[in-house]
Amino acid sequence: MTPAIDIAGLTAGYGGAPVLRDLTVSVPEGEIAAVLGPNGAGKTTLLRCITGRCRASAGAVRLFGSPAARLSAPQRARTVAVVPQEVETPMAFTVEEIVTIGRSAALSRWRPPAKRDRAIVAQSMNSADVYAMRGRPYAELSGGEKQRVVIAMALAQQPRIILLDEATSHLDMNHRLDIMELIARLNREHKVTVVMVSHDINLAAAFCRRVVLLDGGRLAAQGLPSDVLTPDTLQAVYRCNVRVRTDPEDGSLTVTPARRTTQGA
Repeated sequence: MTPAIDIAGLTAGYGGAPVLRDLTVSVPEGEIAAVLGPNGAGKTTLLRCITGRCRASAGAVRLFGSPAARLSAPQRARTVAVVPQEVETPMAFTVEEIVTIGRSAALSRWRPPAKRDRAIVAQSMNSADVYAMRGRPYAELSGGEKQRVVIAMALAQQPRIILLDEATSHLDMNHRLDIMELIARLNREHKVTVVMVSHDINLAAAFCRRVVLLDGGRLAAQGLPSDVLTPDTLQAVYRCNVRVRTDPEDGSLTVTPARRTTQGA
C-alpha cells in the first residue's frame, strides 16, 4: 500500500541553512503518528515541508505517491489540513462561519457556499461536537472549544491528512485528553491519517501508533512507541535522565524526567 506520507532523504531549511538533514520517514495511510523531539529539532519545519510551505533543497516529500511540491494549492488543501496551536481572528465570526472557511479551497472566488458545502460544514460540526454552538461567537469560546471548532474547519476541507502543530499545548490535561480522544475517533470514523507535533510524550504514547523522534534535524528513531520511547534513546535525544514505566493495566508508557539534584534532609 502506498504510504500517506513518504519522505526520502529530505534536507530543508531557511535562507540556505538546513534545519532538516537527510530525513527519511514514512507514515502509512490511516495511522496516527507523533513527531517528537526537543526545541529546535525541526518538528514544525517537517510539517511545513509536508504542506509545501518549506521547499526541500534535497530529497522528496510524497503524499499518497504524488510529489507534494507539484500539488496545486487547491489539490494540497484537499489533501492536507493543518490544526495549529490556536487561531485568532479580529472579526466577530460565528462558529459556523469559521468552519465554513474550510470550504474555501472548494469554492471559486465569487461563488457562495452551495447546499452541498453547507451540508459538509454541518457534518463537520457534528463530527467535532460543536454543532450546538454554531451561532456562538468564536472569540468567546474556551480554549478547548476553539480547538474543536478549528478541527471542524479542518474536516470541512475533507482532507486525507490532518496535521496538528502543538494543537493541545496551551490546554489543561483534561482538555488535552478531550481533544486527543476526538482526534482518535475522527481517525477511526473518517479514516483520516493524523500527524501530530507535540512536546507531550505521554499523550503521544497513549494515542499514537507510530512515533517519529527528531534530534537536531535528523531522525533519531521511528516506529512503535514501545520501540522508540526507551530510556537510552530518550536520554540521548533530550540530554537528561528519564524513567519509562509501563502501566500494568493498559500497557501505556509514562515518561518522566529524573531530577538532577536531590534536596538535603
